[in-house]
Amino acid sequence: MTVQRIETVRRHVAAVTQMLLCNRTMKPGAAIIAGDALGIEERLALALALAHQANISGHDLVYLHFSDTPIGYGLTNISIVVARDGICLGQTDCRLYLPKAGARAMILPQAHVRGLFRLSPGELLHIDRKPADAEDGIARARARLAKLVARGVSVVGRADINTYAHAACYGAAQSI
Repeated sequence: MTVQRIETVRRHVAAVTQMLLCNRTMKPGAAIIAGDALGIEERLALALALAHQANISGHDLVYLHFSDTPIGYGLTNISIVVARDGICLGQTDCRLYLPKAGARAMILPQAHVRGLFRLSPGELLHIDRKPADAEDGIARARARLAKLVARGVSVVGRADINTYAHAACYGAAQSI
Protein backbone atom coordinates (compact mmCIF):
# COMPACT_ATOMS: atom_id res chain seq x y z
CA MET A 1 0.00 0.00 0.00
CA THR A 2 1.40 3.40 -0.94
CA VAL A 3 1.98 6.26 1.49
CA GLN A 4 -0.83 8.21 -0.21
CA ARG A 5 -3.30 5.36 0.25
CA ILE A 6 -2.31 4.92 3.89
CA GLU A 7 -2.89 8.64 4.44
CA THR A 8 -6.30 8.38 2.74
CA VAL A 9 -7.26 5.52 5.06
CA ARG A 10 -5.97 7.37 8.15
CA ARG A 11 -7.92 10.51 7.24
CA HIS A 12 -11.09 8.50 6.72
CA VAL A 13 -10.68 6.56 9.98
CA ALA A 14 -10.24 9.84 11.88
CA ALA A 15 -13.17 11.48 10.09
CA VAL A 16 -15.52 8.51 10.60
CA THR A 17 -14.48 8.32 14.25
CA GLN A 18 -15.27 12.02 14.64
CA MET A 19 -18.63 11.63 12.92
CA LEU A 20 -19.67 8.61 15.00
CA LEU A 21 -18.44 9.88 18.38
CA CYS A 22 -18.46 13.70 18.09
CA ASN A 23 -16.62 14.88 21.21
CA ARG A 24 -16.87 11.60 23.09
CA THR A 25 -13.83 9.43 23.84
CA MET A 26 -13.56 5.90 22.50
CA LYS A 27 -13.68 3.31 25.27
CA PRO A 28 -12.77 -0.38 25.42
CA GLY A 29 -15.41 -2.49 23.73
CA ALA A 30 -15.43 -1.04 20.21
CA ALA A 31 -12.96 -0.48 17.39
CA ILE A 32 -13.01 1.08 13.95
CA ILE A 33 -10.69 -0.73 11.56
CA ALA A 34 -10.00 -0.31 7.87
CA GLY A 35 -8.47 -2.04 4.90
CA ASP A 36 -8.79 -2.80 1.21
CA ALA A 37 -12.06 -4.01 -0.24
CA LEU A 38 -11.69 -7.62 -1.25
CA GLY A 39 -12.99 -10.17 -3.72
CA ILE A 40 -15.82 -12.48 -2.70
CA GLU A 41 -13.60 -15.28 -1.33
CA GLU A 42 -11.43 -12.84 0.57
CA ARG A 43 -14.54 -11.00 1.89
CA LEU A 44 -15.85 -14.28 3.28
CA ALA A 45 -12.51 -15.00 4.93
CA LEU A 46 -12.44 -11.44 6.31
CA ALA A 47 -16.00 -11.74 7.64
CA LEU A 48 -15.08 -14.95 9.45
CA ALA A 49 -11.90 -13.38 10.81
CA LEU A 50 -13.79 -10.29 12.03
CA ALA A 51 -16.47 -12.44 13.67
CA HIS A 52 -13.79 -14.54 15.36
CA GLN A 53 -11.92 -11.41 16.53
CA ALA A 54 -15.11 -9.79 17.82
CA ASN A 55 -16.11 -12.98 19.63
CA ILE A 56 -12.79 -13.61 21.37
CA SER A 57 -12.16 -9.94 22.20
CA GLY A 58 -15.76 -9.06 23.06
CA HIS A 59 -15.37 -5.91 20.96
CA ASP A 60 -17.82 -4.52 18.44
CA LEU A 61 -16.12 -3.75 15.14
CA VAL A 62 -16.74 -1.19 12.41
CA TYR A 63 -14.80 -2.13 9.28
CA LEU A 64 -14.18 0.50 6.59
CA HIS A 65 -13.57 -1.00 3.12
CA PHE A 66 -11.36 0.94 0.67
CA SER A 67 -10.90 0.51 -3.04
CA ASP A 68 -10.22 2.33 -6.28
CA THR A 69 -13.26 4.30 -7.45
CA PRO A 70 -13.87 6.49 -10.51
CA ILE A 71 -12.74 9.52 -8.46
CA GLY A 72 -9.73 7.81 -6.85
CA TYR A 73 -8.94 5.57 -3.91
CA GLY A 74 -11.54 5.90 -1.16
CA LEU A 75 -14.12 4.46 1.19
CA THR A 76 -16.47 2.11 -0.64
CA ASN A 77 -18.31 0.16 2.05
CA ILE A 78 -18.83 -0.25 5.78
CA SER A 79 -19.38 -3.51 7.64
CA ILE A 80 -20.12 -4.04 11.30
CA VAL A 81 -19.74 -7.00 13.63
CA VAL A 82 -21.46 -7.05 17.00
CA ALA A 83 -20.55 -9.71 19.55
CA ARG A 84 -23.17 -10.58 22.16
CA ASP A 85 -23.26 -13.65 24.41
CA GLY A 86 -21.02 -15.73 22.15
CA ILE A 87 -23.02 -14.86 19.03
CA CYS A 88 -21.70 -12.53 16.32
CA LEU A 89 -24.07 -10.51 14.21
CA GLY A 90 -22.68 -8.94 11.07
CA GLN A 91 -23.93 -6.48 8.49
CA THR A 92 -22.25 -5.54 5.24
CA ASP A 93 -22.95 -2.78 2.75
CA CYS A 94 -23.77 -0.24 5.45
CA ARG A 95 -23.65 3.53 4.98
CA LEU A 96 -23.14 6.49 7.27
CA TYR A 97 -26.33 8.41 8.04
CA LEU A 98 -26.37 11.95 9.44
CA PRO A 99 -29.64 13.19 10.94
CA LYS A 100 -30.78 16.64 9.86
CA ALA A 101 -30.75 18.00 13.40
CA GLY A 102 -27.97 15.86 14.83
CA ALA A 103 -24.23 16.10 15.02
CA ARG A 104 -23.55 12.37 15.45
CA ALA A 105 -23.66 10.07 12.47
CA MET A 106 -25.11 6.59 12.69
CA ILE A 107 -24.55 3.43 10.68
CA LEU A 108 -27.43 2.56 8.41
CA PRO A 109 -27.53 -1.07 7.22
CA GLN A 110 -29.18 -2.29 4.03
CA ALA A 111 -32.87 -1.49 3.57
CA HIS A 112 -34.08 -5.00 4.52
CA VAL A 113 -32.29 -4.85 7.89
CA ARG A 114 -34.29 -3.50 10.79
CA GLY A 115 -33.13 -0.26 12.42
CA LEU A 116 -29.74 1.40 12.49
CA PHE A 117 -26.67 1.49 14.75
CA ARG A 118 -25.16 4.21 16.90
CA LEU A 119 -21.60 3.99 18.21
CA SER A 120 -21.63 4.48 21.92
CA PRO A 121 -18.03 5.06 23.03
CA GLY A 122 -17.65 1.38 23.98
CA GLU A 123 -20.19 -0.53 21.88
CA LEU A 124 -22.53 -0.45 18.92
CA LEU A 125 -26.13 0.08 19.95
CA HIS A 126 -29.05 -1.05 17.80
CA ILE A 127 -31.83 1.52 17.41
CA ASP A 128 -35.04 -0.14 16.29
CA ARG A 129 -36.19 2.40 13.72
CA LYS A 130 -35.30 3.51 10.22
CA PRO A 131 -35.07 7.21 9.46
CA ALA A 132 -37.72 8.59 7.10
CA ASP A 133 -35.08 10.61 5.24
CA ALA A 134 -32.51 7.85 4.72
CA GLU A 135 -31.29 8.99 1.30
CA ASP A 136 -30.99 12.63 2.41
CA GLY A 137 -29.16 11.54 5.58
CA ILE A 138 -26.73 9.42 3.56
CA ALA A 139 -26.06 12.42 1.29
CA ARG A 140 -25.51 14.68 4.34
CA ALA A 141 -23.10 12.13 5.82
CA ARG A 142 -21.22 11.76 2.54
CA ALA A 143 -20.81 15.55 2.24
CA ARG A 144 -19.70 15.89 5.88
CA LEU A 145 -17.23 13.03 5.52
CA ALA A 146 -15.71 14.62 2.40
CA LYS A 147 -15.21 17.92 4.26
CA LEU A 148 -13.63 16.26 7.28
CA VAL A 149 -11.32 14.10 5.15
CA ALA A 150 -10.25 17.11 3.09
CA ARG A 151 -9.40 19.33 6.05
CA GLY A 152 -8.20 16.58 8.37
CA VAL A 153 -9.46 15.76 11.83
CA SER A 154 -7.59 15.24 15.07
CA VAL A 155 -8.94 12.66 17.47
CA VAL A 156 -5.87 12.78 19.72
CA GLY A 157 -6.83 12.02 23.29
CA ARG A 158 -10.20 10.59 22.22
CA ALA A 159 -9.11 7.62 20.07
CA ASP A 160 -5.83 6.00 19.11
CA ILE A 161 -5.18 5.58 15.41
CA ASN A 162 -2.57 2.99 14.57
CA THR A 163 -1.24 1.84 11.23
CA TYR A 164 -0.38 -1.83 10.96
CA ALA A 165 1.43 -3.48 8.08
CA HIS A 166 -1.04 -6.33 8.10
CA ALA A 167 -3.04 -7.65 5.18
CA ALA A 168 -6.45 -5.94 5.02
CA CYS A 169 -6.07 -3.99 8.28
CA TYR A 170 -4.40 -0.63 7.82
CA GLY A 171 -5.90 1.75 10.32
CA ALA A 172 -7.72 1.49 13.59
CA ALA A 173 -9.42 3.94 15.86
CA GLN A 174 -9.68 2.02 19.03
CA SER A 175 -9.46 1.87 22.74
CA ILE A 176 -8.59 -1.76 23.32
